Amino acid sequence: MTVKHIRGKFAEETKTKLVTVQVLGSNHRITSAYHRFQLIQMEPVSDRVKAITLKVAIHEGDESVTGTETVKFESSSGNLDERKKWVSLVLKDRQYDKKTPYRLVLRDAETGIEQQSVEVIIDRAFTDDF
Repeated sequence: MTVKHIRGKFAEETKTKLVTVQVLGSNHRITSAYHRFQLIQMEPVSDRVKAITLKVAIHEGDESVTGTETVKFESSSGNLDERKKWVSLVLKDRQYDKKTPYRLVLRDAETGIEQQSVEVIIDRAFTDDF
């Protein structure tokens, strides 16, 4: 039996990483209490690319202004269309200012580390009576 110890550049290539998830679209403007975002898993799950579970919500600073949705990205398909997922978020019943910076935050459910955040504008002319 022969054992080889890998060093340098090749050692880095043998490490595993979590799949990358991106929010599709730009200039996200929310005009109602309910909004859908489309997310895409950038690479298929494999031996070196592991699935990830994300908690998705809209935040104003550190405070969530929507419910939090949990989404698992675990597709091993080579087809990009099969790795897209929709996330529906409902705004909390309160006043929103379209000049206030809000962010759609994708956070690793296991570690709590922010994977991505995207600016969103909440521009509700009137509030719904739910």
